[in-house]
Amino acid sequence: MKKSFLFLIVMLSSRLWATDYYCDPTLGSMSNNGSSGSPWSSLHDVFAAGKTFNTGDIIYLRTGNHGFAVVEGDNTGDVTIRPEVGQNPYLERIRFGNNSASHWVLDGVTIQSINEGGYPENLVDLYPGASFITIKNCKIHSVEDASDWTRDNWRDMANTGIRAQGHDHLILSNEIKNVYLGAAVESPYTVFSDNIIQNFTIDGLRGLASYCTYEHNQILDAYVVYDNSENHYDGFQSYTCCPVGSDTIFDVKFLRNIIIQTTDVNRDFVDYMQGMGCFDGMYANWVIENNLIVTNHWHGISLYGAINCKIINNTVIDPDGSEGVGPTWIKIDTHKEDQTVNNGALSTGNIIRNNIVNQLSNADNIGVVDHNELLGQTVDNYGNYFMDYQNFDFHLLESAPAKDSGETEEAPEIDLEGNPRPFGMGIDIGAYEYKIPNAIEEAENYSRLYKVFPNPAKDVVQFNIPEPSDVRIFDAKGTLVYSFRLTKSKVMNIENLKTGIYTILFTNDKHLLSQKIVILK
Repeated sequence: MKKSFLFLIVMLSSRLWATDYYCDPTLGSMSNNGSSGSPWSSLHDVFAAGKTFNTGDIIYLRTGNHGFAVVEGDNTGDVTIRPEVGQNPYLERIRFGNNSASHWVLDGVTIQSINEGGYPENLVDLYPGASFITIKNCKIHSVEDASDWTRDNWRDMANTGIRAQGHDHLILSNEIKNVYLGAAVESPYTVFSDNIIQNFTIDGLRGLASYCTYEHNQILDAYVVYDNSENHYDGFQSYTCCPVGSDTIFDVKFLRNIIIQTTDVNRDFVDYMQGMGCFDGMYANWVIENNLIVTNHWHGISLYGAINCKIINNTVIDPDGSEGVGPTWIKIDTHKEDQTVNNGALSTGNIIRNNIVNQLSNADNIGVVDHNELLGQTVDNYGNYFMDYQNFDFHLLESAPAKDSGETEEAPEIDLEGNPRPFGMGIDIGAYEYKIPNAIEEAENYSRLYKVFPNPAKDVVQFNIPEPSDVRIFDAKGTLVYSFRLTKSKVMNIENLKTGIYTILFTNDKHLLSQKIVILK
């Protein structure tokens, strides 16, 4: 306990010697000292002038255009860039680590600009020299509103949201809209969580690196403005290179995400999109669970070249049945046979379990396949399973055949919304665990009394709870890392935990509640 409090003191004291700086692109000047009363000019100018910073410093941005900032500098702890309260700054673009940059936080900033010719630019660009960068609460757009864009506008003016290279990044709670490619994660040990990607013209999200976690994101609305010969659309895509299909991506967690091809069928540029297309493996030790994927293409979840992967408790639905290019499937196949490395390699040791899907289309001997609900070629029986499938409500009905019908072995402890499993007599099949609607609301309200902070956390975390409870903490693999009885409050040392998303379950005589916490190092 003494050691834990010491960490708290160190964390607090780091701000005591930190400095707040201010940037005002309208009234500021680089001849000023950067204080509130004497601000620098734009963020671009600050880094062009070679300014350096220390752990705990905060750079506040005031209203106006801060240009294209290239952030450099290796810090031992975080330096934060955020808007000043009541101000509305924006950046055209931002790059971290043109040479080297570490421990920077970009928090709550708008980054917006259109492509003015040539190949789309990356609005947020984490170069190979970047490490331990946090991008959170940002609005990242080519334009804020693209509702009047023509096909040529989408093709010529959309930029890419985020490209992440380097390693060990956190990309949290951002809004990425009206873009060419939503995000490309090429950086190992990266957490991509709670982001909304909406309106994209190529892919929503690309996951191209090992040891990454993608959790609780929404990937919505592909704008199909390229011909099939130019592009195939994916909500999530992965591949190895180089050459393509020649390597292995290890230990990826794809958890509690929502992918919907089209949320408004009456808009322009609606066509086919693959849900989760991983066609150029190998893929080893992936966990794909508690995801909702709604797409009218065959490829709901497809892995070509998978070793020891788990696809468990997903709801993968074709909104049109067999009327489109479908109906959608879950599929594990052999590695492609037209590539020089891993040519035709078999997929082995996998588990496909507790999924609701139109159909399965697996190669032979890929592993264990059981307890899946197959809905078939049409939408005729959707009404027997889901609350309101026509409006994308895929919560289970109390009478659904999938209720209490799943296999408990390897099943996740929570569902897509963080509700504990099981709620009834057994594990439910699909991404949602059935709960009485009032019980969901009551549990959500009560869970607010359970305080876990700070979040994200680094070295220590504090618990404040209203009544004695058993506490269990699970990592992204579902491995139990801590278990203890908590009476009221506790400061806990977590310095031995790795960067990632952890689930905390609180259990007492009245409730079973869950919360999520992000650990970063």
